[in-house]
Amino acid sequence: MDRAVYAIDQFVGNLKKLLVDIGGNEKSIIVFCSDNGLFLGEHGLGGKSMLYEESVYVPILVYSHFFSKEIKGKMVNEFVLG
Repeated sequence: MDRAVYAIDQFVGNLKKLLVDIGGNEKSIIVFCSDNGLFLGEHGLGGKSMLYEESVYVPILVYSHFFSKEIKGKMVNEFVLG
C-alpha cells in the first residue's frame, strides 16, 4: 500500500512539473481516482466483488492551481461517488 501511494505521489509530482515546463500549470486541473480496494482475507474473501466496507472506499486526489491556500493540502473524509 505504501509503495502504491509513493508511486502515485511521484507520478502526480512529475505531471505537475511537466505542466509547469510546458506552460500549462495555470490552465490545468489534475484529478486522480482509483477503483475500489481488494479484499485481503477480510470476511474470508479475496478480490473486489462484494460491497463490504473494506472494498468500497476509493482514494481521490484533486490538484488545481486555482485552489486557495486554505484548500491546498486539505484532506476530506466525505464519500466520493464516481
